[in-house]
Amino acid sequence: MLEKSFRCGIPVQRDYLIAGALLADVGKPLEYDKDASGKVTQGKFGQQVRHPFSGVALAYKHGIPGEVMHIIATHSHEGDKMERSIESIIFHHADFVDFDIAKLLGKRAAKK
Repeated sequence: MLEKSFRCGIPVQRDYLIAGALLADVGKPLEYDKDASGKVTQGKFGQQVRHPFSGVALAYKHGIPGEVMHIIATHSHEGDKMERSIESIIFHHADFVDFDIAKLLGKRAAKK
Protein backbone atom coordinates (compact mmCIF):
# COMPACT_ATOMS: atom_id res chain seq x y z
CA MET A 1 0.00 0.00 0.00
CA LEU A 2 2.49 2.61 1.17
CA GLU A 3 5.03 1.53 -1.45
CA LYS A 4 2.46 1.91 -4.24
CA SER A 5 1.25 5.28 -2.99
CA PHE A 6 4.72 6.77 -2.80
CA ARG A 7 6.39 4.57 -5.41
CA CYS A 8 8.97 3.77 -2.76
CA GLY A 9 11.92 1.77 -4.02
CA ILE A 10 13.67 1.70 -0.65
CA PRO A 11 14.04 -1.90 0.57
CA VAL A 12 12.59 -1.59 4.09
CA GLN A 13 12.19 -4.71 6.22
CA ARG A 14 8.97 -3.63 7.94
CA ASP A 15 8.94 -6.51 10.44
CA TYR A 16 12.38 -5.53 11.73
CA LEU A 17 11.43 -1.84 11.76
CA ILE A 18 8.24 -2.45 13.75
CA ALA A 19 9.91 -4.87 16.18
CA GLY A 20 12.84 -2.48 16.69
CA ALA A 21 10.49 0.43 17.29
CA LEU A 22 8.51 -1.55 19.85
CA LEU A 23 11.64 -2.76 21.65
CA ALA A 24 13.90 0.29 21.36
CA ASP A 25 13.27 1.44 24.92
CA VAL A 26 12.93 -1.98 26.56
CA GLY A 27 16.03 -1.21 28.64
CA LYS A 28 14.64 2.03 30.12
CA PRO A 29 13.21 0.37 33.26
CA LEU A 30 16.77 -0.72 34.03
CA GLU A 31 18.16 2.77 33.42
CA TYR A 32 15.73 4.76 35.56
CA ASP A 33 14.57 4.58 39.17
CA LYS A 34 12.03 6.47 41.26
CA ASP A 35 13.28 8.43 44.23
CA ALA A 36 11.43 8.66 47.57
CA SER A 37 9.16 11.42 46.25
CA GLY A 38 8.24 9.40 43.15
CA LYS A 39 10.37 11.48 40.77
CA VAL A 40 11.98 9.42 38.00
CA THR A 41 15.75 9.79 37.88
CA GLN A 42 18.57 7.98 36.18
CA GLY A 43 19.75 5.28 38.56
CA LYS A 44 23.27 4.11 39.26
CA PHE A 45 22.96 1.23 36.80
CA GLY A 46 21.63 3.65 34.17
CA GLN A 47 24.59 5.95 34.68
CA GLN A 48 26.86 3.00 33.89
CA VAL A 49 24.80 1.29 31.18
CA ARG A 50 22.24 3.31 29.21
CA HIS A 51 19.06 1.74 27.87
CA PRO A 52 20.28 0.97 24.32
CA PHE A 53 22.92 -1.35 25.80
CA SER A 54 20.71 -3.00 28.41
CA GLY A 55 17.99 -3.28 25.76
CA VAL A 56 20.29 -5.20 23.44
CA ALA A 57 21.27 -7.49 26.33
CA LEU A 58 17.62 -8.24 27.05
CA ALA A 59 16.87 -8.79 23.37
CA TYR A 60 19.85 -11.12 22.99
CA LYS A 61 18.75 -13.10 26.06
CA HIS A 62 15.38 -13.67 24.40
CA GLY A 63 16.65 -14.60 20.94
CA ILE A 64 15.63 -11.44 19.13
CA PRO A 65 17.18 -11.22 15.64
CA GLY A 66 20.37 -9.21 15.17
CA GLU A 67 18.65 -6.82 12.78
CA VAL A 68 16.26 -5.81 15.56
CA MET A 69 19.05 -5.59 18.15
CA HIS A 70 20.84 -3.25 15.74
CA ILE A 71 17.84 -0.88 15.82
CA ILE A 72 17.75 -1.01 19.63
CA ALA A 73 21.49 -0.36 19.84
CA THR A 74 21.60 2.50 17.34
CA HIS A 75 18.33 4.36 17.93
CA SER A 76 19.88 6.82 20.38
CA HIS A 77 23.05 8.91 20.17
CA GLU A 78 25.13 5.82 20.99
CA GLY A 79 24.54 4.77 17.40
CA ASP A 80 25.91 7.97 15.87
CA LYS A 81 29.31 6.39 15.25
CA MET A 82 27.89 3.30 13.56
CA GLU A 83 26.52 2.77 10.10
CA ARG A 84 22.79 2.44 10.68
CA SER A 85 20.58 0.11 8.68
CA ILE A 86 17.74 1.64 6.66
CA GLU A 87 15.30 0.56 9.37
CA SER A 88 17.47 2.09 12.08
CA ILE A 89 17.73 5.39 10.20
CA ILE A 90 13.94 5.56 9.89
CA PHE A 91 13.31 4.79 13.55
CA HIS A 92 16.14 6.99 14.81
CA HIS A 93 14.64 10.03 13.12
CA ALA A 94 11.08 9.19 14.15
CA ASP A 95 12.22 8.73 17.75
CA PHE A 96 13.96 12.10 17.84
CA VAL A 97 11.00 13.89 16.23
CA ASP A 98 8.86 12.53 19.08
CA PHE A 99 11.51 13.40 21.69
CA ASP A 100 12.03 16.94 20.40
CA ILE A 101 8.28 17.65 20.32
CA ALA A 102 7.83 16.28 23.85
CA LYS A 103 10.74 18.43 25.05
CA LEU A 104 9.23 21.55 23.44
CA LEU A 105 5.79 20.87 24.91
CA GLY A 106 7.36 20.29 28.33
CA LYS A 107 9.11 23.69 28.14
CA ARG A 108 5.87 25.38 27.14
CA ALA A 109 3.98 23.74 30.01
CA ALA A 110 6.68 24.83 32.48
CA LYS A 111 6.28 28.46 31.40
CA LYS A 112 2.56 28.53 32.25
